[in-house]
Amino acid sequence: MFFSRQPQQLSLRDKQIQNLKQEAQVTTKVEGQSYIVHFTTKFGKQFFLVELPPQFPTVRPVLRFEKKVTHSNVDNRGHIVNFPNLNNWRPQSDLRTVVRTVINRFLALPPEPVLVPVNPGQQGRQPAQPQFGNHGRPNQPLNKPPPSYNQFQQPQNRPLPSYNQFQQHPGGPGYQPQQYPGPGQQSPVAKPVAAEKEPTPEPVVEKIEFDVPNNFEILETLEPEDMDALLQNETTLKDLALDCSVYQSAKTLQEDSRSALRQEIEKNLAREPEVNAQRSKLENTRKEVESLVNQYQDLKQRQDQVLQRYSKDSIAQQLEESVNLLDEECNSLKEQFENDEIKLVKYVNLLVKKRQLYHLRQIKKTRLENLVM
Repeated sequence: MFFSRQPQQLSLRDKQIQNLKQEAQVTTKVEGQSYIVHFTTKFGKQFFLVELPPQFPTVRPVLRFEKKVTHSNVDNRGHIVNFPNLNNWRPQSDLRTVVRTVINRFLALPPEPVLVPVNPGQQGRQPAQPQFGNHGRPNQPLNKPPPSYNQFQQPQNRPLPSYNQFQQHPGGPGYQPQQYPGPGQQSPVAKPVAAEKEPTPEPVVEKIEFDVPNNFEILETLEPEDMDALLQNETTLKDLALDCSVYQSAKTLQEDSRSALRQEIEKNLAREPEVNAQRSKLENTRKEVESLVNQYQDLKQRQDQVLQRYSKDSIAQQLEESVNLLDEECNSLKEQFENDEIKLVKYVNLLVKKRQLYHLRQIKKTRLENLVM
């Protein structure tokens, strides 16, 4: 009873290791502790290590490069980072799925090796063994490709079946490096390059391209005669292409992308009623805002009219007009009295009233002017 939980933890660790070793690209470095994951990109054969701490799977594994590379998912120490299923590691997580996700990412965006500068004293020495060596055949030079290699790379100037989408990627067959102009020369590809840098309407969609495989393990055991016969059999070539790891990785990535896209679509469709309700609410709110804006504009117009009518300038102008009018009326009464049109008593009463009103308006006008100043 006291030891029932410890074997269960060990069995989970062993299960994770056995599941990882089923991956064709994984080899053992130290059994139960460290494993090597191989993959091939346009930079050649590359690998990273999967190190299992003693507390694994309670503690997440460590994935790192031994050789220095440059990549957005690799830090300065060579550790592989920024993968959600690795950052959110739990004892129930699948180590093989994590490794497969990392491989697919590196196949889509290969890590670039950091070149080590060569000392001047080492120039002229025999170069390192190329990627296509003698495949274990001691009777061939190290720097010479196997027989019929060039014929296999471009058989009858036709690409391998099911790999047309990979042929134009840099680093594949027929790849030529970009030519840069010398001093005083104008680049003939300046305008097309500028057009490619224009923002695309779908920035979230990332175009992933895969390289043509640099080699096939099964071809390492074939003789030149067998390879020539293979090149004449189109069906066998197609099967060989469909069984390669690059095609399988692309197919797996396509299926995972479709599954993720389907889940997002279903999630969005499930929220459609909520979005429609919010849209209807937004339309009603917009109508209310428009009605309030119209009411505000009407009230503002009425306020402007009232302020214009009872402003200080308007009142001063009205007082000025009233004073001038009273002055004219007083002059008119005077002319009527001089012409004996009205009697003295009436003339005096009217003149007193108008002059009194005239002086009152004049006083208001003066006070208003002093208030304005």
